[in-house]
Amino acid sequence: MNFSVNGKTRNLVFFVLICIGIVCLIVASEIGQQQDAQYTNYYNLYQQANGMIQQGKVADAAPIFSSLLESHPDSYMLMWQYAYCLTEEGKFSEAEHWYTATRLERPFIVNNPQYLYAAALNYANLRELTTAKQYVLRAQTFNNDPTVATGLTTLLNQINAATTKK
Repeated sequence: MNFSVNGKTRNLVFFVLICIGIVCLIVASEIGQQQDAQYTNYYNLYQQANGMIQQGKVADAAPIFSSLLESHPDSYMLMWQYAYCLTEEGKFSEAEHWYTATRLERPFIVNNPQYLYAAALNYANLRELTTAKQYVLRAQTFNNDPTVATGLTTLLNQINAATTKK
């Protein structure tokens, strides 16, 4: 079977392929711009929520983190921030779920003293003092932040005092 394409047909096929390529580039560019806009929106919301935490408006930040988690359910940073907000709001059981989810999503987070301190505070509030103490002791081995060190020492003293009272 011998098939030959001559001048006019070859030029028409080439023109059609070029047009298809241009259309594909335009569509890909439009999709990319939409993704950029969506990413920028999510990033701005994340920054806004972090700013609220810095201002002590944790109750305002929590719903933002919750809504961002719906779009990014595998983001360990969102899980961690949301857990922190829940702890600050006194929702310790729900916060425990998110601290655990953070640890499962990012196992190496257990080497982060800030995470360990926040989770230890939550466990201490749940009266899970053994777990809280383990987190504090682990955090102390990795910590080099004096502010966190002060908080860890205070929490460890509180845990030891509560354990001694039992």
